[in-house]
Parts: sequence; structure tokens; C-alpha cells
Amino acid sequence: MRKQTSWLAIILVALAPVLAVIPAPIAGQNDPVVQKIIELGTTDNQVMSWADYASNRFGGRITGSDAYTNATAWAEWQFQQWGVEVELDEVGEIPVGFNRGPWFGKVVAPFERSLYFG
Repeated sequence: MRKQTSWLAIILVALAPVLAVIPAPIAGQNDPVVQKIIELGTTDNQVMSWADYASNRFGGRITGSDAYTNATAWAEWQFQQWGVEVELDEVGEIPVGFNRGPWFGKVVAPFERSLYFG
């Protein structure tokens, strides 16, 4: 059984590039909304700039951190710029935040040496 599964996986991986080239019919392709989405996706795609902004501007967005709060506010603002009605729902309450500041330390015995944290 394991051998059959492995062969099936190998065949699917080998056929993936061929199947990707074959155009598949899109449901509602004549719908003007779908046409506009396809047009924007092919001519004015902003995904990489938004991903870069969210990843590099805010960094890791641990729940309860300032980065999470700031990223949420930015996403809300961005959706409002697009004309989408936004409503934020609070998932829960974290009594302690997770903001990381600078870390430092020093070994004092048997010799003195500074420690660097990344």
C-alpha cells in the first residue's frame, strides 16, 4: 500500500506542470466582477507590496503585541481605502503583552564575557 501511494505521489508531481498549462474553465467567467478581479490580478497586482509591507513593517505579529495591534489597524485602514466595510471583533483578552525589547546578558564566572541574543 505504501509503495502504491509513493508511486501515485510521484506521478502527480510529474504531471503537475502539464496540468498547470491546461486552462481550466472558471465559474462565472462572464460575470463583470470576476472579469474585473482577473484584470486587476493580471495588470495591477499589489500582493507582493502588501506582503512586503505587512512582513517588514510590522514583523512577527504575536497575539498581544504592539506589532499585532498596529498590523490590525493597518489592515482595517487598507480595507476601508478599498471601500470595504470593516468591523473588528475581539477574539479574547491577553492580560500580558509580548513586546520584546533588547536582550542582554553577561557571563561573570569563571571569566567575564558579554552575551549577544538574536
